[in-house]
Amino acid sequence: MPTFIFPASFKQIFRYALVLFLTNKNRTSQRWTFLQWLLCLWLLGLQPTLGWNGASYSVYPCDEGGFGSRSWPTLSRIEQPASKTTTLITNGAKGNQRQYRANSTSGPRTVFSQSATFTQEAPPSITVQPLSRTVCSANGIQFSVQADGTDLRYAWQYYDSVGGIWVTLDQFKTNTLTISDNFTPNNEQFQVQYRAVVSNGYGSVTSQPATLTKLPAALITQQPVDQIACSSKGLQYTVQVKQEEDLSYYWEFNDGRGWASLLADTNVYKGYNTGALTIKIDEPTSRQYRVKINNRYCTIYSDSVAFTKLRAIVITQQPISHTICSGDGKGLTYSVLADGDDLGYDWEFKDPGMIQWESFSNFVDTYPDYTTATLTANGVETPGRQYRVKIINDCGTVYSESATFTLTTTPPAITQQPISHTVCSGNEDGLTYSVKAAGDDLTYEWEFKDPATMDWASLGGQYAPLYPGYDTPTLTTNGTEANGRQYRVKIMNSCGSTVYSEAATLTITPAPTITQQPQSRTACSGSTTGLTYTVVVESTGPVTYEWEFKDPATTDWASLGGQYAPLYPGYDTPTLTTNGTEANGRQYRVKINNGCAYSNPAILILAPTPTITQQPQSRIACSGKGLTYSVQADGQNLTYEWEFNDTGSRDWASLGGQYAPLYPGYDTPTLTTNGTEANGRQYRVKVMAGTCTVYSQPATFTQSQCTPTLTNFSASPTSVTPGQPIEFTATVGGVTAPYNYTLSNGAGSDQTGTASGSNFSQRLTAQGNGPQTYTLTIGNSPYTVTGTTVVTVASFAITDLKAFANPVQSGQSVEFTATFEGLIDTDLYKYTLTNGQEPVPLTGNFYGSSFRESITARGAGVQVFTLTVVTRDKGTATAAISVTVVGDDIGLERFAVLGVTAVDCETLSETKRQLRFTPRYAGANGEPISFSVVNELSPTTQPGPYTLRLYIDNPTITLVAQQGNAQARYSYDWLAHCSTSPGSFTLTGARIVDCQLENPNFSQQYRVSLQPSYANQDNAQPISFSVVDELSPTTQSGPYTLHLWGDKPVITLVAQQGNVQTRYAYNWLASCGSFNRARRASAQEDVERLQVKLLGNPITNHQIRVEVKGVTGQHLELTLMDLSGRTLLNQRIEKPGSMKEYQLQTNPAWSGPLLLRVRIESLTGGFQQQTVKVIQEY
Repeated sequence: MPTFIFPASFKQIFRYALVLFLTNKNRTSQRWTFLQWLLCLWLLGLQPTLGWNGASYSVYPCDEGGFGSRSWPTLSRIEQPASKTTTLITNGAKGNQRQYRANSTSGPRTVFSQSATFTQEAPPSITVQPLSRTVCSANGIQFSVQADGTDLRYAWQYYDSVGGIWVTLDQFKTNTLTISDNFTPNNEQFQVQYRAVVSNGYGSVTSQPATLTKLPAALITQQPVDQIACSSKGLQYTVQVKQEEDLSYYWEFNDGRGWASLLADTNVYKGYNTGALTIKIDEPTSRQYRVKINNRYCTIYSDSVAFTKLRAIVITQQPISHTICSGDGKGLTYSVLADGDDLGYDWEFKDPGMIQWESFSNFVDTYPDYTTATLTANGVETPGRQYRVKIINDCGTVYSESATFTLTTTPPAITQQPISHTVCSGNEDGLTYSVKAAGDDLTYEWEFKDPATMDWASLGGQYAPLYPGYDTPTLTTNGTEANGRQYRVKIMNSCGSTVYSEAATLTITPAPTITQQPQSRTACSGSTTGLTYTVVVESTGPVTYEWEFKDPATTDWASLGGQYAPLYPGYDTPTLTTNGTEANGRQYRVKINNGCAYSNPAILILAPTPTITQQPQSRIACSGKGLTYSVQADGQNLTYEWEFNDTGSRDWASLGGQYAPLYPGYDTPTLTTNGTEANGRQYRVKVMAGTCTVYSQPATFTQSQCTPTLTNFSASPTSVTPGQPIEFTATVGGVTAPYNYTLSNGAGSDQTGTASGSNFSQRLTAQGNGPQTYTLTIGNSPYTVTGTTVVTVASFAITDLKAFANPVQSGQSVEFTATFEGLIDTDLYKYTLTNGQEPVPLTGNFYGSSFRESITARGAGVQVFTLTVVTRDKGTATAAISVTVVGDDIGLERFAVLGVTAVDCETLSETKRQLRFTPRYAGANGEPISFSVVNELSPTTQPGPYTLRLYIDNPTITLVAQQGNAQARYSYDWLAHCSTSPGSFTLTGARIVDCQLENPNFSQQYRVSLQPSYANQDNAQPISFSVVDELSPTTQSGPYTLHLWGDKPVITLVAQQGNVQTRYAYNWLASCGSFNRARRASAQEDVERLQVKLLGNPITNHQIRVEVKGVTGQHLELTLMDLSGRTLLNQRIEKPGSMKEYQLQTNPAWSGPLLLRVRIESLTGGFQQQTVKVIQEY
């Protein structure tokens, strides 16, 4: 353990320090600390000042470094020491950095020594361990360790998993390990453990291992390269990567403001998210690109590449031609200057007689510089040879202008002499004198000579500023010329040959006087040929004329000479004649004596002439009556006058005056004929706007032999009573004009009149009785056609036909009552009551004037029950009534307007039509129907057809029908029907394919499938079908499925083929009712029909015997009711046979007729039932 000695002299200090030095070999640092401490004690002279008697020495340790708040505890005390030197030997129990000091006391005096620190040397200890790292690139990754201790040394190791040992990395000897790619794979995934070994002279310590986990990164095997081009359009940058799966590419660009992603627009950057980027636009030069590549773990970047745009070729100086007077052209040079990058040159030549240019590359020995900007001739040049250079770079090819080598051997030759001028005084400024000459490399010098001089003087030198162009082919004077001055030009070539032009003289005359100005003209457009404009001039000298014009769209006057001279006779005379191509507002004036005077302008005003846009059309018909001829014209304030011609000559006669009452519209765009037209008559119309007139082309009437056709002649009803109206209808064809008709029964019921259109409809009142044959005769003799139909007129009538329990639930009974006016109790009759849907109608025999019968309602919707009564000698009568049957799936059908039939549309004028139609209804129950058209027809209970006159600016009308408290409306697009030409594509209706309730608990929402039907469709063109507000246009073929609501029973179907669009208003709800009735009837076709027969009626002994057939099924139910529908007796039979007799006992108290309902539930889940009347015998 250490020994602390407190000496009293230097010898003692040295001695004890030496002992410490020699006895503690392994504590070098500690020994030096104690030695220093002893020296400090000696230097400070710490020794007792008293003698040995009464003196004491104490040693105090301090674990707080001498600065704590506690006192120094005493470790040992020596009383009355024998020596002034004291030694403290510690036991090593205390820790590092303990301090010690000593004191000596003598009496009241105490002296303290300085403190001595004990520093204990130890092996290193790690304070911060290296941390594991997960990276994409190991290059530059560092691991660090921190440790306490002195004289520390570091060594790094990695774990060799193959050999199972730690291997030391000799090159790393600091507390930080830096990883480089020199000893790690770059693109593969791996894990390596590293640890640090820290040591000093007292031991070593090993850190915890830190793991380097490198994720796999894509490895670029081919970097993109720089591009140099004239345009970035079509350039491609490509990168290749070793890993080819799960990669994402993101190309970026940098214009000097940092990297940014390219637009995700394939029209600009194709492949912006692939390994190959293609540029589709022209981008700026020096733009940089790189690609960011991601896999599931890491991101890498390619090298950045740059686009350098080459400059296009621009020639800044063209080669210059050479003209020499003698020699062979040797040594002449032809040079070009051009801007651009990477330019290449190829000089070419073409000699006289050559068609193609030829490169000097075939003459490289004699023209070695043909690929430079300057070409030197070799001295064997052909006169007239042309030179040019082809300049090439990656941006394209540009040719210079040609330079010509000319050898001049002939003098200049004047081809056009200067012209003398005669001007008015004061107008001599700015006159020009021009010359044209042939020759090469010519120079010009104009000269003048006044009348008072003999010699010619040059206009150069002092006169040059006053005479622009004095050294060019054209001289301009400055206005200070003397009368009679002459001008000529001296022309020289480079060889010295000279030629002089003829002299041109300036003559100044007094100004003329205009005594008559040209007059403005007003004419119809298209009638301006031959118009004349005249001026009258007085002058003492010669007079020249030059007419000029100016249009409204121009600002300058232009001469009518030159190119216009052949079109304007007299352009240089006092009278100008126009050629008919004048614009409205054009002005004319005449320039006299080269501008000495100008006339006032004369203006041409063109009045608008009408333009016919649609000519009248010829007509072929068997009658000329009521034919129309129409014209359409553009213009303002137009008037019309129709004319005719029967002779084919040029003599046309007006239809006004005496003919006006016979030809309505003779002064309008549409003429209507009166029927007295001769075959071959022609019509034309004169259209006028003020005084301007235009005639239409003639239209010809050709009379043909027309025999009408008559089909579908019928009467409704066919069984009537006297006084009852009968509606006769027929289809008439083969006529285009109104025709005569006669309708007769040969017994006094006759009607004659005139009708038009293809749908014939007239009404007669029944008279007499028995079968009657009605004959309809159509046409004008000798072209007539007839048809017949039979109507039976009875001597009695069915009145007051009623149905009780209306509406009625399907499966319940309906009682019908009626009164037969004209029958008595002795009149026997046979009756049939049917709705046209049951398999077997209800029939029977009875007598008297009253009727009562019951029938079981089936199906759903509005059903029309018809009662037919046949007597022996009073004829046959029928009546009908509607019953609304509430079914299980569709519900109560409402009264509705389904559409219209029997439509006839006739054109009355360009904007007016006559429409005849008959509405179609659903839910009619026999009650009177009040029909009206909003704003067009007042309410009426008369049945159709109805005739309206409508204007085309109101293409849709609203039909309103009222039955009892139920009102129905229908929006009818009548103009669409009128506009459909015969044979054009038409939507004629639709057929229900399926109709189901969407929700059985809610009877207003349906799923409807329908198939439209068409007429005159072109199978080669697709049909676009849609439903307004329900189905978007589609060219898919039907059927089409719609989801519809019962509160909107009518939908608008739209079909388009080519340019033809057609619409149809369709009552789908009424069609659903008909469809479901037909479906249920079809489902019952294969079921054995129920037959009920009373075995004795009236019954006896209050016992009903009934025979039932066709009852093979699950359940048979017999229900006896009174006439009010109250159940009196009910019997249910399980699984009955196909035919059996059943007996029911009645109660004598049940008075009056009874109703027996027989109901069978079939094996398929359907129902059949019949109700018969039971009469009790009292």
